[in-house]
Amino acid sequence: MNDHSGMNTKLFFALLLCFQTLLIFQGLELADAGFYATFYQQIFTDPQSVAYCFMFWLSGIIGGIFLKIFPDSGMFGLRLLWVLTYITIIFSVYSFLKKYVRKEYLQWSLFILTLHLNNDPKEFYYNSFSSLLYVITAILLFNGLKSKRLLSLFGAGAIISLNGFNRFPNFLGIGLALAILYYGYIYKAEIKTIVKFLSCYLVGFLVTTAVVLLIMKWMGHLQIYLDALSILASMGKKQAIINPAEDHYSIILMIKTIIHHFGVTVIIAGLLIIGLIIWYTLENKVKSLFPKINPLLVLIKICIILFIVALVFRGTITNVTINNVITGVSLIVGTWMILFGSNKEVNLLLFIGIFIMIVHPMGSSEGIRTVEKYSLWIAFPIVFEGIFSMLSLKYDPNKIKGSGIKKIHLLVKGDQFREAKIAVLALSIFSCLYFTYYYPHLDWQNRKDMYYAVDNDKMRFIFTTKERAELIDQLLVASSKYVKAGDYVIAFDCIPTYHYMTDTKPYVNNPMPWLYTSLMFKRELETAEMSKNVLPVIIMQTASTLVDEGCYWPKHKSSEDYLQNPINIARNIILENFIADHNYHEVWSNSYFKILVPPEKTM
Repeated sequence: MNDHSGMNTKLFFALLLCFQTLLIFQGLELADAGFYATFYQQIFTDPQSVAYCFMFWLSGIIGGIFLKIFPDSGMFGLRLLWVLTYITIIFSVYSFLKKYVRKEYLQWSLFILTLHLNNDPKEFYYNSFSSLLYVITAILLFNGLKSKRLLSLFGAGAIISLNGFNRFPNFLGIGLALAILYYGYIYKAEIKTIVKFLSCYLVGFLVTTAVVLLIMKWMGHLQIYLDALSILASMGKKQAIINPAEDHYSIILMIKTIIHHFGVTVIIAGLLIIGLIIWYTLENKVKSLFPKINPLLVLIKICIILFIVALVFRGTITNVTINNVITGVSLIVGTWMILFGSNKEVNLLLFIGIFIMIVHPMGSSEGIRTVEKYSLWIAFPIVFEGIFSMLSLKYDPNKIKGSGIKKIHLLVKGDQFREAKIAVLALSIFSCLYFTYYYPHLDWQNRKDMYYAVDNDKMRFIFTTKERAELIDQLLVASSKYVKAGDYVIAFDCIPTYHYMTDTKPYVNNPMPWLYTSLMFKRELETAEMSKNVLPVIIMQTASTLVDEGCYWPKHKSSEDYLQNPINIARNIILENFIADHNYHEVWSNSYFKILVPPEKTM
């Protein structure tokens, strides 16, 4: 590979590191970040209070150790840990793929994937860590097969096991054993060699699984972990009595989501590719008939580009659109390269990369695109080079026998193909930068207005809008009269960051009750009543702080009644019954939150 093109490697890494570090100072939300942070905060002190989170046990251990070592780092520290994870991924991928992807293409592709993480959570969490573990698995597996190193294959199986403890659906990664079979097919390896490779891979997986379970047993975490898996299993069952609006994680729904999602990405990317081919084919035809029409065609293309930019500003084209294009193109072009490429090593890499792309998002529902962003590190750089190193496109099918149809001839010339690649690349970069600036995770605001901090030690160096900071400060001041560190609290239903800021414990073993179906919530509430001899203070949100309009709070308050939302109403009834049964009463409220206390907590 030519190592003289592209940016200086050290400068490249330094710029990406600076870019990601600058982003972690802004954006404050009460949902996802608090879910992770509360898990890390309580995993060693009161693990039962965050039992639901144990399906992400490994990331919880790492986050918990980090907070033990750096107890004063707060949420900003968890963001720095995310940056460290990210730069480790980038460095690992770069070092691994530089033998197979030209330096300039590798840098451009990693830059695009970096921008593609625009409105993802900026704290260390299971998706970003899963991505790193998958990258390490890919490296060990590929190098083990290439060099016939059994220890590397053992290590690949071991990392897959760890990844499963980091996020339970990642156990599906054991299917990377298919890459060993694919290796045997393309290299015509002997069956005994394939069996030996598979055995090392599976032994690594089984040994590591056994060791981790023993460690869990020693730490007193095993039963909590098994209980979390039991909850996960119950979520996978679609029962007729469950409110359909609460069905996020049934197996049937997730299978439908995966099929629908990848179908959509392939269709969108396919339409884009076909549309560009047809456009340039027609352009060539028109130019041959009307030689002086070129200025008009240039004007039309400029108008199309401006129209696309307008759609980005309008919100019609979103980061989801870009995600669909990147994923769909990676699947289509990557599969084409595997089928028709002659480089066996690159084909094996693509097989591993595409397998990770498809399997990593499994187990997700609405969050599938978030997971998918972290599954592209291996496949996309190879596909990117495959596209940008092509000089032209030509589709020339054979004449259909027995018909009068002449042979179709579609041709995209080199200068046209280069123009299309530059246009798509520029629009993608522009869009991702736009989403990065205006859409911090669940805090969709103009960054120039985000320079106010919440008055809380754990939220230092994190800035949001004045209005959002004031509302949170009001809640913290008011609740301090009724809540102290170590108390059990119900933060209902999607504001777990409150737990982290106040160092309080979730009463229902989940910092975000919104994740429970109403039946689960009722069961956990009843269990908590029997096992805990104290009634908790209830901190309740009264308006949406989540997606769509909720991300703009409080600048734009959702028009719908949050407490009457079909997703929430069944859980709300259960909580209202709990409130009535124990004579709770409201002691404070503002436009987004209210505090309810039992009789013994009255000031």
